[in-house]
Amino acid sequence: MTESGISPRAVPLAKRAIVRTNSDEHDEYGFVTEDQRLTKAMNEKRFRKVCLLQRELETVETTKLYGPPKADVTILSWGSTKGPVREAMRLLNEKGVIVNFVQIVYLQPFPEARVKKVMDEAKKTVVIENNVTSQLSGVIREKLLRDVEHKILKYDGRPFKPGEIFKRVLEVM
Repeated sequence: MTESGISPRAVPLAKRAIVRTNSDEHDEYGFVTEDQRLTKAMNEKRFRKVCLLQRELETVETTKLYGPPKADVTILSWGSTKGPVREAMRLLNEKGVIVNFVQIVYLQPFPEARVKKVMDEAKKTVVIENNVTSQLSGVIREKLLRDVEHKILKYDGRPFKPGEIFKRVLEVM
């Protein structure tokens, strides 16, 4: 048990170390346990890690805004969509459509205050994601109790192309 919640750990292939992984609750030595008190203590330990991370992220940029603060359309996304979204923004701006893009860098802990501020100022919101369920929209709904107006989703195993995003954003205008 550590105060921060972060355990020292062995890594696979380390000399004189046995590394075990499974999804069952375990004690501080990695042995499976069903002891209720220990299960509670281990959950509290993991939660301390999240609290520590939240404090550390107060000094880190957890979102990045690309484009002007005020726009016709605000795109919210994360991960591998960044490049295609940025290129689509350039194409949209050439057509006279003012777009900004909020790249969410950390999903957990979720940057609630920053995303809320951006959504409050947005004329239209669009989430762009490579999955069928729009996981980011679900997180926004859970954390901010509000919906994103439009979703552009792609889930055929291929990345977005800037032209696809350009066309789909024009459709929601």
